[in-house]
Amino acid sequence: MKLSLTEYQNELISKITLAEENGWISTEDAKKIQSQINKDQLTIGVVGQMNVGKSTLVNALVFGKNALPTSETPMTAALTYITYGEVPCATVEMLSITDFEEIKEIAQRQLTEDEESEIKSAQKIVNKIESISSFEDLLGKTINISLEDFDEYVGADGKYTPLVKYMKLEINNSALKGVCIVDTPGYNDPVTSRDITTKRFLSQANVIIMVQDVENHFSKPDVDLIKTQIPNSGIGKMIIALNKKDSISLSDLEKVMTNASNHKSEIVQKEPEIASILENCKIIPVSSIMSLLGQMPTEDITNDEVLSFWQSEIEYNFSHLNKEDYIEASGLLSLQEEISDIILKQKKDLLLKAPSDKFQALLQAYINKMNIEKDSLEETNGFLSDQQLDIESVMEDLHSFEIQVTEFMDSTISGCDNLTTAKVENARYALRDDRDREVQNVNFVEKSSKKYLRYCFNEIEDVYFRLNKSFSNTLRQLGSDISNGMHEEIADLESKMNLVVLQNSQLIHSSVIKRISKSINNSIPRTIGESQDMSATFPDYWDRQDIYQIGIRTYFRKMVRDSFSNEYINSITSVYENASSKLLKTIEDEIGNIIDDTKKQYNASDAVEIDQKITTNKARILEINQLLPKVSKLKNEVAQLIQ
Repeated sequence: MKLSLTEYQNELISKITLAEENGWISTEDAKKIQSQINKDQLTIGVVGQMNVGKSTLVNALVFGKNALPTSETPMTAALTYITYGEVPCATVEMLSITDFEEIKEIAQRQLTEDEESEIKSAQKIVNKIESISSFEDLLGKTINISLEDFDEYVGADGKYTPLVKYMKLEINNSALKGVCIVDTPGYNDPVTSRDITTKRFLSQANVIIMVQDVENHFSKPDVDLIKTQIPNSGIGKMIIALNKKDSISLSDLEKVMTNASNHKSEIVQKEPEIASILENCKIIPVSSIMSLLGQMPTEDITNDEVLSFWQSEIEYNFSHLNKEDYIEASGLLSLQEEISDIILKQKKDLLLKAPSDKFQALLQAYINKMNIEKDSLEETNGFLSDQQLDIESVMEDLHSFEIQVTEFMDSTISGCDNLTTAKVENARYALRDDRDREVQNVNFVEKSSKKYLRYCFNEIEDVYFRLNKSFSNTLRQLGSDISNGMHEEIADLESKMNLVVLQNSQLIHSSVIKRISKSINNSIPRTIGESQDMSATFPDYWDRQDIYQIGIRTYFRKMVRDSFSNEYINSITSVYENASSKLLKTIEDEIGNIIDDTKKQYNASDAVEIDQKITTNKARILEINQLLPKVSKLKNEVAQLIQ
């Protein structure tokens, strides 16, 4: 059982509220659709190319006289709304400054074959506008006008007609109750803003009457409009009025109707999106001028040069017709009958089709958006999973690198340590041998005179000099041996690490090894024997009295041994031991830093973060998968409401 209009409205509004509460449509869109649902006025738009007779047809349908402009120059306001009103009135909105400048720009173009008609029409409009005194003051204004002044604003020769952008008429015609008829500019209107406005209007229309030329039906502009503007516009019904039937014979009219019907069928087959509306679209041949002449008083026709001309033409072509037969012959009654049938039988469905279609379109847009988000999340998860695997692989490779380098490092550290220990120990032995040899060479005769003592001290001074020189040479050689030995160990370490780098080129760059080597080599101790000051080791024994007690020979031997004691030898060789320790610490720190830096680039915590992102994305995908059927179900329920 079909729902009543009120029941349908309430049901649809409840579904819109549900969608809004869940965030499937915006609050703004919800309000717009609800506003459409609550209206009870059926909007019928009259559309067609320029000069096809739209305004004349509206004049015949609504006014029964030549009220709306019908000039060859496009004078029709952007949109003319005609509705019922107990008290007739009219409101007009003038062109804005921008609209006027746009028309001027077209009028000033150089004439070309393609744009000749458009440019000349624009020129006529500009000339008429500029002929209006102080027209600048009217641009952008909204004016209430009386019916007495109607012709001045919308008549073909009206003073202000070229300035009118928008018009709303309320007339006391009971046939218009619950109906709004909208006269529109042509598709190829030279005023771009008017053309755009006409196409935008289609989303407001419930029914359109497409006026086509009987001799040029289904032309490219007509077909393009049907293909591009009708789908998803919310239009529920379309009538095609083939105007100017008076220009062809009855036999030709039959052929035209057959061709038009075939052409419509071709479009239906090629354009499935508009099949439903076009299949049920009636094609009605009409003569708007005949219908208008049939309704107007003879005196009004006689006083109008254009109308008089058309009447004479029709009387010549249709000599068998009386003026009273014009309306029936014009096809107007068939058109009115079809319009009345639509209003009486389909108004409810048509009124609600537009908001229903709009609502479904918004739901579909949300479904599309969710599907895009879902696809994006799945793609992201794929990328993150690959990244996660890469990090895990890198961490494994890094761990392997660390083990290998640690082994090489331990070997190098051990080698350097052993080298230093051996070299220093050998140096100690050599220094002790030099010292003991010099001590044994001290063979002074036991004499006690001060002169002799001075001689002895001079001799011992020579001993000190020789030992100092010997120690310096030994230490210099020690430093050189340790340095060269360490360089060899480090070179071997560098060579081994370079092999590892080649195997892990994506993980660790060869420059890293150069950095390690440079830092380590700078830490290798150099010979310091030259800087070792031994002059302070020579003591001042001149005033010692115990020389005589222990003997000169024994005393001097003791003095040399004490001066170059094991403690002294250990102290000067420990310099190299300390340097070795520093180097070993440098090796450990530098390689450790390199490994830490690499770990930071491939931080294991990144894998944890990635895993969290993947988990979050999966949860959102699950949420979308649960959501999509709900939105689709609601969309289907809306579609079934008026079926």
